[in-house]
Amino acid sequence: MDKFDLIVIGSGAGMHIVSSSIGEGMRLALVERGPLGGTCLNNGCIPSKILIYPADVIRAIQASKSIGVDASITGIDFPRIMKRMRSVVESGRKKLERSIESEKKSLCTEVVQSSPITIH
Repeated sequence: MDKFDLIVIGSGAGMHIVSSSIGEGMRLALVERGPLGGTCLNNGCIPSKILIYPADVIRAIQASKSIGVDASITGIDFPRIMKRMRSVVESGRKKLERSIESEKKSLCTEVVQSSPITIH
C-alpha cells in the first residue's frame, strides 16, 4: 500500500495545498473525481465571471446616454463570447495538467477518478 504525507481531495483550491506541500518535500496524493480545476475553474466562478462581463459592458453602454455618451450596441456575438469562455477554462485546465506532470516525482502518478478510497 502506498503511503503519503498528505492526501488532497479536489484539484480546485486544493492545488494551492499541493504546490506548497511539494515545495516542502512531502509525498502526496491528489484525489479528483472531475476535470482538473474543480467547480470554480470548470463551471463555476471563472466561466460565470467571463460570461457576466459582456453583460456588464452591454448595461454600461445602455446607461451611457445618462452621462452624456451616445453609444449603441450593433450586435452581440454570443458564439464568440462562449468560445472565449471555453478557451480560458481549457487554458487553466492545461496549466494544471502541466503543473501535475512536472511534479510527478512527488505526486502520486494516478489521479483517482470517481472511485471509493479507504484511508487507514
